[in-house]
Amino acid sequence: MARRTPETRRDDVALVVSELVTNAVVHRSSDQPIDILLEVADRELRVEVQQPGPARQVRTPDQPEVGGRGLAIVAALASTWGTGPSSVWARFAL
Repeated sequence: MARRTPETRRDDVALVVSELVTNAVVHRSSDQPIDILLEVADRELRVEVQQPGPARQVRTPDQPEVGGRGLAIVAALASTWGTGPSSVWARFAL
């Protein structure tokens, strides 16, 4: 990814956090907590959204379902991203 300005990077991070939290809210039971972790180290920001339940899968834009494009946005904006047993995370170069 090309080097981004701090303002653009801030907007990218805000959109990615919004997508990850939205996914967590949509795919949880009402009693499941959602935790958001932010960590800055070595000129990198790591965002992690934790929730019980299965990891989400990226849908391709040619699929006819409504929704399901949030992780594709995360993949396009973050330096790298991935899933854990009960979390989705994204990293951003600062």
